[in-house]
Amino acid sequence: MLGCGAHVTMLRRTAVAKYPYENMVTLEQLNELFEQAKREERQPRELLDPLLMPMDSAVQDLQEANVTPELGDLLQHGQPVQVSGLPVDAPVRMTMGDDRLFIGVGAMNDDGKLAPKRLVVFREEEQQ
Repeated sequence: MLGCGAHVTMLRRTAVAKYPYENMVTLEQLNELFEQAKREERQPRELLDPLLMPMDSAVQDLQEANVTPELGDLLQHGQPVQVSGLPVDAPVRMTMGDDRLFIGVGAMNDDGKLAPKRLVVFREEEQQ
C-alpha cells in the first residue's frame, strides 16, 4: 500500500483463535519436556498430555447436537439419525450422553437427518 518494500525481523503470535496465549508452547519447550521424560525414565505422555486442550476446542462455537448413547453408536458407525432443532445449512458439534463426550462433526442430510461428516476414532489404550 505504501509503494515500498518491507521485511519482518521478528514475529510473535499473541493469539490463535480462542486458544489462550499462556498455554502455547514452543517446539523447544516440547523437546525439553520429551528429553526430561527420557531422563526421568517416564512416559513422555505424562509430561506432554497435560498441555493438550479438549479435542473439540476447535469446534466449540458450533451448535451442539447431544444424542443418547444409542444414537451416538449409530452415528459412530456412519449412520444418519433423526435429531430435531438443528440448523439446515451448518455443521454441528456432535456429543453423546450426559457427560457430553465429543464424537465428531455432522450436518443435516437431504433426508433431514443428522449425518456424521468427521468422526473421532476411539481406541482402547494398548497394554503396557
